[in-house]
Amino acid sequence: MRKVYAFIIAMAIITTALMFIPHGNSNGLAIGEKIENQLVSSPKNHLVLINFWASYDAASREENVRFSQILGKYEQNNHGLTSVSVSLDDYENLFREIVKKDNLNFTKVVREKKGFDSKLAKDFRLERHFGNFIVDQRGNIVAKDITPEQLEKKLQRGMK
Repeated sequence: MRKVYAFIIAMAIITTALMFIPHGNSNGLAIGEKIENQLVSSPKNHLVLINFWASYDAASREENVRFSQILGKYEQNNHGLTSVSVSLDDYENLFREIVKKDNLNFTKVVREKKGFDSKLAKDFRLERHFGNFIVDQRGNIVAKDITPEQLEKKLQRGMK
């Protein structure tokens, strides 16, 4: 009988502990939520890709460059996508140097000098994690945290 009680107690502890482990990427706004920010405004019938990154985070910077390369391939076509690269870097000089070095092909490249404490990062509920969002012309989140490869497939098929 002691073994049964020990098992029940162990399962209760494990179940309780699992409740505090995040499942999936709960970072940021969810698909279907609406964002109201001037940065997400786009030409009629265009979607907006907003990618957050910083030079001090190698993975986010590398992904930003891959997005930029893909966008560069589709730049000549009307692919129905406006793109914004948002750096959360603290230092203006470093930001400018990285943008120049990485040769970014976004519609707009901006720096949020307050990083994760900026209004934009708070609007998107980034909570110290980088990510990206695709927003429709009404400000609704239609995709989040897509990979550059997923974006390229969407562009090949036509974003609209």
